[in-house]
Amino acid sequence: MKSIEKKLLRFMQHHNLTIETIQQMMEEYANSGPDQARSHFVAKYNISEHVFYRIRDFGVICRLVDSKTTKRILAKAQFNCNEHGDKHGRSKKHGDKLLQERKDFFNSFTNTDIARMMFLYALGYQVSNIASQYYTSEGTIKLLLAKGIITYCTSQEDILSAIDSRLKKNGSSLKAIFEWYEKKCK
Repeated sequence: MKSIEKKLLRFMQHHNLTIETIQQMMEEYANSGPDQARSHFVAKYNISEHVFYRIRDFGVICRLVDSKTTKRILAKAQFNCNEHGDKHGRSKKHGDKLLQERKDFFNSFTNTDIARMMFLYALGYQVSNIASQYYTSEGTIKLLLAKGIITYCTSQEDILSAIDSRLKKNGSSLKAIFEWYEKKCK
């Protein structure tokens, strides 16, 4: 588990939040008018300003919201800061920092992580279940799966063949894994 994932998990546990709640709150914030700023969400969700900002930051960095929503969140934050006299461009700098951390988060998934995601997906796991294991969004997992397919495979047969040969090196087989998985699911 990555450092940012550990921080997010501790934060969610401490504040009794779920990924879905964070996603919902950030979607609502991004889609709301300028009159519904931080104070509206602090009151609505009974959280502190600090917690609101942490939710926003985790939502952006850990890719809990898509790119379009991220752009709206950062634009709204910058607009609100400008309305309140952000003369030094701190909001813009903070937004740029969040975007860089978001990019770093995506790039932090190793080939092993992506291979594991592909394996779980090949076994029939739902994208939402894989996303919850990595504390990110379904959209991020879909991007990583696509990256894995483009990088490592040219067809479904290649995926299954690659997984099967890897299992054989470890003394197992794809057939054995599928049989085990089917027994566990019954």
